[in-house]
Amino acid sequence: MAFRAAAFTLALTFTLAAAKVDYSHHQVYRFTPSTAAQHASLRAFFTAHDDGSLDWWRFSRTYADLRVAPGQKSLVRQFEAESGLNHTVHVQDVQALIDTETKPDKPENRRRAQVDPDPWTWAYHTYNETIEHFTKEVVPQYPSIASLVTLGYSYEGREQLSNSWPHHDATGGWKGKAKRRT
Repeated sequence: MAFRAAAFTLALTFTLAAAKVDYSHHQVYRFTPSTAAQHASLRAFFTAHDDGSLDWWRFSRTYADLRVAPGQKSLVRQFEAESGLNHTVHVQDVQALIDTETKPDKPENRRRAQVDPDPWTWAYHTYNETIEHFTKEVVPQYPSIASLVTLGYSYEGREQLSNSWPHHDATGGWKGKAKRRT
């Protein structure tokens, strides 16, 4: 009996873990530095949190967009107090935006389903999830020339993946063979 309860709990845990991610009450903050010191503070904050703990949507010379979960707002407030840099809310509720954009009855989405039936592309994914997905997806599509290689590991211990491609020589042939990851 205890085994059945444990198996049920384990199955329920995996089912819940595979459930749709909900971005309700997540917001996108836009930071627009106006001085070199503010830009340096923003760059330092970006560098300190470029480990996947914060989801940077865009970081450019003129502004940075950051998706902020409800539990991360105090971290951002602390940064703003220390740097003197304030934000504007660029997206009020990320989940509401996702829901609006992915409604099946929208004409654009009906057309998109005909062109791109892959449901993975219909959902929001972080930058890291996107890079990992497409890096791993390319190898089965082009097994004769593409391979997945590990470049190393990040400071936090995450595997850094890349694709390896043989180069094209002057005669039009492929030089080298893609090496397989072991």
